[in-house]
Amino acid sequence: MRARIDELMAPLGLVEWLADERAMDAAAALAGSGPAFLYRFVDALALAGAADGLDVASATRLALATVEGAAALAVTSGEAPALLAERVASPGGSTRAGLDVLDHDFALRKLLAQTLAAARRRNAEMAAAAR
Repeated sequence: MRARIDELMAPLGLVEWLADERAMDAAAALAGSGPAFLYRFVDALALAGAADGLDVASATRLALATVEGAAALAVTSGEAPALLAERVASPGGSTRAGLDVLDHDFALRKLLAQTLAAARRRNAEMAAAAR
């Protein structure tokens, strides 16, 4: 039965079986809302590039190409994204300096945990209101 469902759903994208039904809210927050969060990140990356001297159109194209290339490598490499980030960052280099900002006090992890928690809470509120 599971194989048949996988076969039917695979053309739509990733089929991920969850061990616990309660994880559905977390999956919805991550995969359902995640594209908007990624778009916001790409926009912020482009705006930061523009603030650093690029014109907005060039910064946007560069940010999109960066995300596209990085995502393609992450999907095909078989390596953890954290390891890929470390491979890009030379010790003492510019990428390491930027990663240090994102990693300081787990700032990026905390921000994304708060982001997903807010989406998950709102999903639960909407489901409760629909009952």
